[in-house]
Amino acid sequence: MYISQATFLHNRCENMDILRMAIGDNLYNHHQLLWTLFPNTQKGEVSFLFHRAEAPISSSKNKLQFIIVSQKEPVKPTHFWDIQSKTYTPIVELKDCFEFRIKINPTIAKKIEGKKNSKRHDVVMNRKCENKKINVKEPMNDIVYQEGLKWMDGRSEKNGFKLVSPNQTLIHSYAQHVLQTNNKLIRLSTLQVEGLLEVTNKESFKKMLFTGLGPAKGFGCGLMLIKRTSR
Repeated sequence: MYISQATFLHNRCENMDILRMAIGDNLYNHHQLLWTLFPNTQKGEVSFLFHRAEAPISSSKNKLQFIIVSQKEPVKPTHFWDIQSKTYTPIVELKDCFEFRIKINPTIAKKIEGKKNSKRHDVVMNRKCENKKINVKEPMNDIVYQEGLKWMDGRSEKNGFKLVSPNQTLIHSYAQHVLQTNNKLIRLSTLQVEGLLEVTNKESFKKMLFTGLGPAKGFGCGLMLIKRTSR
């Protein structure tokens, strides 16, 4: 596996089709843009996770930066990309502590009466709908925090970690996205989660680092970035 920092330099690109992918916050366009870093491969032959990095205050507005974890090393196709890659072999042991940051697509599966398959719902909007039924009002920030924390906690054991000091976990930047793909309209929501975790199963945790957490991985969700720390 490889981990890469890929910076797209808008002011060096003259290809309008490529520029349209880079402009704005369209998660689908960003995925298509990053596919250009893996030439001569078919979808399915290579997989990658990505996280759009927050640009430093001192950086130029003409830069778009991503962190990518991939099976193959990305290739710098043109002069308007700056790519730095290295092999990704995280050393993880039981009870290790890490600071983490991740963008998630928090959903819940609900059965539809009369249908075999369930439908996935945004956990924040689901909570608001349930509150409306019983005439309860809650601050939006409280809903985002509680539902985001519940979603993370519900997936922690299976993926080999537990949250340390959940009340100090930051859950923020709730956003709803409407994405136009080639043949359909996709609606999804995202949250940013930051905090401290402890490894409870090193093999499950390492697998999650490579394969991602939760749905919408093709739209910049699920890649957990970690930094070793002590409590």
